[in-house]
Amino acid sequence: MRQIHGLLASFPGSDRFAFKVYEASRRYNLEFPSYTTRYSPELHRSLLRIVGDQSVEVSPLRMH
Repeated sequence: MRQIHGLLASFPGSDRFAFKVYEASRRYNLEFPSYTTRYSPELHRSLLRIVGDQSVEVSPLRMH
């Protein structure tokens, strides 16, 4: 997770990110409100190299 966080932080921008962590039957949503990134095809490819295709999800921010 530290490597992924560092990668996201190395692409400065205004996009927010969070980690969804699954453990047995539990799901944790880890948000990083003090950090942002700039999502791009290059960042996406780098993430895929680390975690694989099934582990990257990109979705618009839902406002509550």
